[in-house]
Amino acid sequence: MFDLTDIENLNNQNEKSKPKAEPKASSFANFVYWETKGKFKRKLEGNTKIQERLKSGRNAHLSINELTKTEGYKKEFGNISTSEWELFFVDDGNKKSNPYINSQLTLDDKPLSCIPDVILKLKHTNNYLIIENKSTHMPVHLIPENGWPNVKAQLWIYSWMDEFIKADRVYTASKHWTWDSKSNLVPV
Repeated sequence: MFDLTDIENLNNQNEKSKPKAEPKASSFANFVYWETKGKFKRKLEGNTKIQERLKSGRNAHLSINELTKTEGYKKEFGNISTSEWELFFVDDGNKKSNPYINSQLTLDDKPLSCIPDVILKLKHTNNYLIIENKSTHMPVHLIPENGWPNVKAQLWIYSWMDEFIKADRVYTASKHWTWDSKSNLVPV
C-alpha cells in the first residue's frame, strides 16, 4: 500500500494557485504537475485566468462527452472495430457522490476517489480501456508526444481502481484536444 501523505506539502506552499490536497486521483495528478512544473516553465497565473481556463476545460469535456457516443471516437483507439467496444462509463458529472475507489492508494488513511473521463469495455472480455481527455490551448507542437507526467500519474491511479482490480487487462490512454482556427474542438 502506498501513502500519499507527501501531497500535504501542497498546503504548505504559498502559491495561491496550488490546489489543496484531497484523496482524489486528480489531486495527486495536480501534485505531480506542480512537482514537475519547472520543466514546463509555466508562468504564474492569476486566479481569474485559472478560473477561465478551468471553465474552458469543463466546457471542452462536455463537448468531448458528446463525441464519445460516436463510432469515430472509439475507432480512434487502435483502429479496433467499433462494434467490439462498448461504452462502460462516461463522466457526466453524476459520479461525484459515488466515485470509483482506489483503496491501494491513500491520503490520511482515506482511499483515493477516481472519476475517469471515459471507460470502454471490450465486448465479451474482461478488458477495459480508461481514457483521460485533456483539453489545452497549448500549440500542438508543444504537447509532449508521450503526454504530461501528471496525466500519466492520473491514468496509473485509475488502472488500480478497486472496480477493475480483477480485470484481465486495463489499458489506459490520454487523448489531447485543442481548438482549431475556427474554434472547433479537435483531437490532437
